[in-house]
Amino acid sequence: MARLTDYFLSVIEGSRQSLDARFLRGVLRGGSLFYGAGSAMTRALYESGSFPKKRLSVPVVSVGNLTWGGTGKTPFVAELVKRVLAAGKMPLVLIRGYGNDESKMLRENFPSIRVGVGRDRARVAERFLRDSKIDLVICDDAFQHWRLARDWDIVMMNGRSPEGNGFLIPRGSLREPVSALRRAHSVVLTHTEGMNPSEIGRLWERIRSISPGIDCIEAAHRPLCFCRPFTGETRLPESFRGVRAAVLSGIGFPVSFRKTLGEVGIETVKFFEFPDHHHFRKTELFEIRDFLGRSGVTELITTEKDFFRASESFRGILNPWVLKMELRIIQGGERLAERLAGLLEGKRLTNPGAVT
Repeated sequence: MARLTDYFLSVIEGSRQSLDARFLRGVLRGGSLFYGAGSAMTRALYESGSFPKKRLSVPVVSVGNLTWGGTGKTPFVAELVKRVLAAGKMPLVLIRGYGNDESKMLRENFPSIRVGVGRDRARVAERFLRDSKIDLVICDDAFQHWRLARDWDIVMMNGRSPEGNGFLIPRGSLREPVSALRRAHSVVLTHTEGMNPSEIGRLWERIRSISPGIDCIEAAHRPLCFCRPFTGETRLPESFRGVRAAVLSGIGFPVSFRKTLGEVGIETVKFFEFPDHHHFRKTELFEIRDFLGRSGVTELITTEKDFFRASESFRGILNPWVLKMELRIIQGGERLAERLAGLLEGKRLTNPGAVT
């Protein structure tokens, strides 16, 4: 599976120039045309009223993106949850539920909140609204979820790869053209750690040229601690400086994870990389355990999402250190707080280009 993923990535990124790769890129580009046409038609049907859309009785925040994975949606959702709870309000987080790693993480870190999982997020939300006191709905990965009307559309963009390779799925990672930013209220630029300020400035100029009135928020991730959930051990990041470790990852933007470990001072002996939302098989975990035994490497590190997606599979086979990350708002924090406070006070936002 990993080899097939590497081959596919090398094809869409353009680094593989063999005859079969060039042929496949042509096929994928044709697929992108059909995907783009279908997406545009679906959106038009919802905007025209031909397809019904649901407005809930409480404000709805969408945290989504333009590209497929790797933008830091889950940490930002967690940041919103913390702010809502700090205001004495109760959020409901809606998740489509690919591998349920996000839902497990949220329930572990915020035991008091409500988390709904399901493709039809409007129906899931209505069930919770009937049975619980909910003040705000936070919808994860919903920028392209047309059926549910939103009051605040937030788009996450990876500062290191804001537009992927510029092509729509399946030739690239774009779910929609970048012009779709015109219907968003806010953009959150993530993974900007170590980027040149002038490069960040050019990204903001590009975003504002597409949507002049959009809120511009910048966020960065930093390591908070390493923990072993099975045993309850916790260590500060600096205690891992100089440690030789194997690394296990199945997330959307593993480059950032690898870079963070390097900045902590960890020597990565072997990086076991899998596709985003990968469900680890026990045979794969046994192979990793065998590698640890053969190599003499005693530490295995993984991400929080990977652990919660496969915690039961890990049990009895591996006892990894889990890196917990913290999201910090660097720019635009006042505007973020203002938007959120308004919704919690019952003020519904509008946007001329939004699906409402």
